[in-house]
Amino acid sequence: MMLRTFAYLAVLLPSFAFAQNGFSPERLERMRHVLADTVSRKEYAGVNAVVAQHGKVVFSASLGYQDLEAGKAMQSDTIFTIASLTKPVTAVAVMMLYEKGKFLLEEPVAKYLPAFAKMQVLATEGGDPAQVVPASSQITIRQLLTHTDGMVNFKGYVAAGINPQLSLAATVEKIAAVPLSHQPGQAWRYGISYDVLARLVEVWSGKPYDVFLSERIFQPLGMKDTGFFVPTSEAARLAKGYKLNEKNIVELLPKQGAPDHTPVYVSGSGGLYSTTGDILRFCQMLLNGGTLDNHRLLGAVTVDFMLQNQVPLNVLPPDGPNGRKGFGQGLGGYVLLDPPTYEDLSVKGEFNGAGVGGTFFWIDRQNDLIGIWFAQRYPQVQTTLKHFKVLTYQALEK
Repeated sequence: MMLRTFAYLAVLLPSFAFAQNGFSPERLERMRHVLADTVSRKEYAGVNAVVAQHGKVVFSASLGYQDLEAGKAMQSDTIFTIASLTKPVTAVAVMMLYEKGKFLLEEPVAKYLPAFAKMQVLATEGGDPAQVVPASSQITIRQLLTHTDGMVNFKGYVAAGINPQLSLAATVEKIAAVPLSHQPGQAWRYGISYDVLARLVEVWSGKPYDVFLSERIFQPLGMKDTGFFVPTSEAARLAKGYKLNEKNIVELLPKQGAPDHTPVYVSGSGGLYSTTGDILRFCQMLLNGGTLDNHRLLGAVTVDFMLQNQVPLNVLPPDGPNGRKGFGQGLGGYVLLDPPTYEDLSVKGEFNGAGVGGTFFWIDRQNDLIGIWFAQRYPQVQTTLKHFKVLTYQALEK
């Protein structure tokens, strides 16, 4: 594979499109206008969108506002809460330690976290919390990575007193004491397993989870704006959060802001802040087969393995993982198995991840392409992301 790097732009214009790599500049401009319309209708306060191919940005648009009420325009380096886009980063951290021989995927979690040795399972999923049966098998590390572990008993986690004031280690101990919602490996459910994986990273590496990510992923990749807090000096770059009201226009969410220092609880499931530029570098590393700018994080075979479906079709939900019809589950993200089932324009083998506030990326290895969409609006809306993908591919001529 030809390795590619970014000639990183210090400043991206509010929008631009130009002919290279087989993209039509006129059709890229079409995309800019459609995205601008969603902002003008106040479906979104603001959007950052990026498309890159062969290691070069071919489209970038910063539209609308990062702070609508203050009239503060969206910038290319605006910082977003990326929520579950943390999970692909966690998966990379786990697989880096896998490559160091720290564990095997089929090994039980209890080998490294003994509190998980004797798990209980709800007799009926979502049923009486007092009615439990023993787990029929040990939870494996692979099941944590693929959301097939059964850790989705959210009522049980609340009752156990799990809260953001507990450390990662203390939280994981409490998770182990709560019954699973289903038997390990028997169903796909989107839960909190990536927090357990973050704790395993600490055990295997001997470092706090946030320190491991900073030293082993963010610094080598030049992801200078990614972390579990936003420094006071950069707080003005943070996008405000919005939701749609009853008139289907955006309104400000009541709780805003970000910690200005490392929080007590660092979540492997959804704790990071980042920018489109940083996530672009992370995606390019994956697209390059685990390397960027002479920094190799993962072997190419490992990345190929991660970007394949890992869950039997009879275990996946009928409508796909998290409602993604036609998709399977890779390690840290979703993998498109059947584009016609997905029903909208996409390429087989696509690997993607998403956060609840409208942060999304996809990697298309067939066309050596990356698409990134960041919009701070809750909840995430799949139709808008599909439009963005259609608008990207309609502009690709070669």
